[in-house]
Amino acid sequence: HTLGQNWADALSMMTANLKLDVLEKMRQDNTVGQLQDQHARSVVKITSAQPDASDPLTWHVYATRNVSHLVDRREVYQKLAEAYTVRLVEGIRSISDPSGLMIAEFHSQQISADNNAPQP
Repeated sequence: HTLGQNWADALSMMTANLKLDVLEKMRQDNTVGQLQDQHARSVVKITSAQPDASDPLTWHVYATRNVSHLVDRREVYQKLAEAYTVRLVEGIRSISDPSGLMIAEFHSQQISADNNAPQP
């Protein structure tokens, strides 16, 4: 997978209004350009996922993320613990999307970071 393909896949799972918000933020922050310049690579491992007690379409997800990127031509590794809240909405089911679920909201929060993590 390429960076562009990964972003396209993620955006295709979002509602139109979330997609517009994400694209505008990515444009303002030059997210893709920065990731390409830093040759960033990120691997996420979900450690737990629980539905919200009051809304079964809202999930609380905990994960670790290993990140490597270049800083002044030096490779840097980070290990992050993160929490995500994902709210889904029911859309139209199809052969290509049998669940019909789309991402309506997404929030992330960094819990901890090891900026001197050894190479995974």
